[in-house]
Amino acid sequence: MKLFSTSEILLEHLERQRQTDLERAGEEQQRALRAEIEAQMRVIVPFSESERKPDAIKTRLKKAGEDFFFWDATYFPPDLYDDYSAPGWFHREIIRLMDLHDKKAHVLHGPRDSAKTAFAKKKFLYNFLHGKRHYQLIGSETLAPAQSAIVDMLYVLESNERLKHDYQLQWHEASSENLFARSITNPAGAYIGALSEGRSSRGRQRAFFLRPDLIYLTDLESNSSSLTSEAVEKRITRINEMRTSLSSKGVLFWEGNNFSVDCAMNYLFLEQERGILSEEFILHKFPAWDETRKNGIKKVRRSHTQTASIWHERFPAKTESEMKQMCKPMDDYDWAGNFQGSPKEKSGDIFPDTFYREWQYLPDDLRAVIYTDPNCSLKGKGDTTAVTCLAFSATHQKYFITSARCKSYSSANDLISDFLVLRAAEKIRGVNVIAQAFDGNVAQESTWFNFLLNFSQLHKMPLPFIEFKKYKVDELASVTENEWKAGRFLFPPGFRRTEEGKRYTEQLFKFKTKKAAKKDDAPDTLISALELMQEYHLNLFAGTKPEFHSVTKKRIARAL
Repeated sequence: MKLFSTSEILLEHLERQRQTDLERAGEEQQRALRAEIEAQMRVIVPFSESERKPDAIKTRLKKAGEDFFFWDATYFPPDLYDDYSAPGWFHREIIRLMDLHDKKAHVLHGPRDSAKTAFAKKKFLYNFLHGKRHYQLIGSETLAPAQSAIVDMLYVLESNERLKHDYQLQWHEASSENLFARSITNPAGAYIGALSEGRSSRGRQRAFFLRPDLIYLTDLESNSSSLTSEAVEKRITRINEMRTSLSSKGVLFWEGNNFSVDCAMNYLFLEQERGILSEEFILHKFPAWDETRKNGIKKVRRSHTQTASIWHERFPAKTESEMKQMCKPMDDYDWAGNFQGSPKEKSGDIFPDTFYREWQYLPDDLRAVIYTDPNCSLKGKGDTTAVTCLAFSATHQKYFITSARCKSYSSANDLISDFLVLRAAEKIRGVNVIAQAFDGNVAQESTWFNFLLNFSQLHKMPLPFIEFKKYKVDELASVTENEWKAGRFLFPPGFRRTEEGKRYTEQLFKFKTKKAAKKDDAPDTLISALELMQEYHLNLFAGTKPEFHSVTKKRIARAL
């Protein structure tokens, strides 16, 4: 079997990625490509003569095998970096997690520019050289980043004179997808393989019986990734599939940024908040700035203490404001997601969150309508259904959302029951509900009419008259938008902090148009409820049509 040098493998990899361009490129462009490769292969100052002696090598390798950070400082000295900062407590946490053997999926949010990927990749290489893991897989959303990472490792092992001198690697397999080599510290050898979201980890065994004992995931999702509910659920299912393919003492480590309310990582954090996260997933959120870590309030290990700054050696900030200036986020949304790990939904132009208001008490003259667009999803997951009770006060000239629901239903009876319970609760506290309606075209009306009939017969109870409406929401949205931006909508106290309230308002703030929005249940019901209210003339002064007086009659009255 012919073995290729790592430079040849790297060149082949880069040429494959740029194949289209190279076909059109001339000799000058090819020379520029080779020059780029040469420039990237930075040379580390080799060991001195005294450091090359057998006793010095033996002592150094023994200590390196016991201490990752000694190995890091020895083989990747500060002069290698353009802008060096000593490792901090956060990086020790990364190394600790990658050393676990619990066969769980450890998901870590770390802020941008915190060197989490650099340390994770160095730890990956360290395991390979010392036999800490026998079969490691590195994965990403597509195969290209994982392949590039493997090529980078080949790259480092060839260009780093210190690693070459001490470990004396013997290559048996070297490509952009698979590595196998032996070294002085690992004579049995170790394997490395590439993985992606689209490539299954099942059946990934080496030497007939060797299963992966570390799966490291990076670049798994980004702003260009599909963040639909289907894509996110599929991504999480694939991660769990990877986890189950591990050996009994393996571990899966996924590091990234919790950058969007719709991303898979945030989906897992939300499940943790609701107490329904699988025990096989362990989440670790490390914000760029956290006051509770200040002055060592939280201790991770005796050997290192957390600080408010994620990396005090690089960002010695004293306040969150200073930390922001050092990290330079694009805006508050970027800071909340990419740096703090608690993403916020960006407000749309129709219902900006700046106009969100809450009422303190309910006036006595409220007249209301209740509206929902009924929808069920399998196993209670996926699409949500919103129910909105919208009331108007002629005295205050304000719209009061007296109550609202936003959740996923798997049963039509459960949805109807919640709808009726909400209506009864409004009646009990004195809100006069004038009308209630379901959204529905001809087919939907027929289906839900039968559901309502079955519910009535099952519970032996009469139901209130429920209309079926089919409004063109996009055409009606401007009316609700104008009232919203006038600050005339009021929500229940603390509504935004509840689970369903948070879901409802996030959908509302995110809304652009019905066609553009994927999750539009809440704004859909609010817009439709306002239209239903106008049909019943409930949002006119004093609850009646205004009186128009003739100017001529007024003059006659004054004359008399």
